Amino acid sequence: MVEVTIPNCYKQAIRSRDASKWRDAMDKEINVMMERKVWDLVDHPDNIKILENRWVYTIKYDENNKIVRYKARLVVRGNTQLRGESFDEVFQEYKLELSKVKSLKLRCYSDSDFATNRDDRVSMGGFITFIDETPISSRTFKQKSVSLSTMEAEYVSLTEAAKEFIWLKNVIDNKSLNLELSENVMFCDNQAAISFSKLPVENYRTKHIDVRYHFLRNLIYDKVFQIKYIGTKNNMADIFTKPMIYGRCRSHKSIRKPKTCLRKNPARIITDKGSAFTSSAFEDYCKKQNILHISITTGLPRSNGQIEKQNSTIIAVLSKLSVNDPEKWYSHVPHLQEILNSTFQRSIKMTPFELLFGTKRKSCQDIEIVELLNDETTAQFQEQRDALRQDAKKQIYKVQDENRRTYNLRRRQAYKYQLHDLVAIKRTQFGPGLKLKQKYLGPYKVTKVKHNDTYDVETCDFVDGPSKTSTCAEFMKLWPNQTNST
Repeated sequence: MVEVTIPNCYKQAIRSRDASKWRDAMDKEINVMMERKVWDLVDHPDNIKILENRWVYTIKYDENNKIVRYKARLVVRGNTQLRGESFDEVFQEYKLELSKVKSLKLRCYSDSDFATNRDDRVSMGGFITFIDETPISSRTFKQKSVSLSTMEAEYVSLTEAAKEFIWLKNVIDNKSLNLELSENVMFCDNQAAISFSKLPVENYRTKHIDVRYHFLRNLIYDKVFQIKYIGTKNNMADIFTKPMIYGRCRSHKSIRKPKTCLRKNPARIITDKGSAFTSSAFEDYCKKQNILHISITTGLPRSNGQIEKQNSTIIAVLSKLSVNDPEKWYSHVPHLQEILNSTFQRSIKMTPFELLFGTKRKSCQDIEIVELLNDETTAQFQEQRDALRQDAKKQIYKVQDENRRTYNLRRRQAYKYQLHDLVAIKRTQFGPGLKLKQKYLGPYKVTKVKHNDTYDVETCDFVDGPSKTSTCAEFMKLWPNQTNST
């Protein structure tokens, strides 16, 4: 197999033996730019330096190391830019990719907690919307009036949920997306509220309800969506209006014991910042057992020391396994873990079980303990396992290097912030009424420099944001009044 050399400039490309293929790639890039109207042709302004451009080339391969296509990109040479306005800004936009799915299911779960506020007896409402199996938006809110019955509280929550539902439906119905809704349903766990929303009949118990909440009836009459009954245990919005059971969210004993019994103590534990993991008891346990405990930084999984790529698969599988009893989702985790450990992984070219133990996994009926304890095969077994691990190590390094080069192709090194630097942090949580708010909050002061370009910060003044939080260089900027010292 003849190795193809990737050219470094335009002259090398047109003089190479694959010049025709590189020309086709460049023509394709120019045509795409013209179709998307990437530039506007204007006169050369006086006293303005024009940034030069260059061609960047690469080759895409498939899993069998065969060439799929020649790729060329016309980029601006940013190193020729003079220091001035927007010099430190990164202009690379993040891509938004839409799947090839043509039909979607839009579902919304609504729930309320009747008279939950002990001071004024106002009910709480909540809802969560899904597109297929993916949660899109959720909200918990305090209702604006006192409800006289659970039916009224549920009816008000349904109306608020319908507003979000209609907005998402209009987005999906946009003709430019070329998507269709095969199902649009709202779920409620109160039969009386469902009946009241479908039958425009008033009586002395319901005639006081504000007119604006009857907006829901109009939508049902026009068949914009359907309302169906769902049991309380299966209502996804139930957690937005009622507290979780104390033992499930506060205790870490049920989390740590099964793992240590099966595989002894791990080298590190990576968790979110739930109260079960930030408790002093859990921290003392980790220190006593010599376990490194890492709390995640929201929105930046790569800074946590591992890639959480399998989360999407795990969540989808657990949702389907626990569809009959969602509260018992944790009972399916060991079986799912067993399946994942027995699944072939492309990065190591074998299963994780085979990498760890040096043999393919078999069922309990096929395991022969005598063979595993045979002295004559022990040496051969160890040698084979070491060879497999060396091959897996080389393959992991190769895949890591490919992923690193692809990821860093159009990115720059992160700015290194120092202790006590004043910075602005990006707003990462949005809700109703925050769309037009400022995108950055501050000033914040850097209180701790952590690994992988992550930082702990705290406010220097009263700002519309958390007083203390953790963030990363990707979501930070120097405060305007502070000069750049690097």
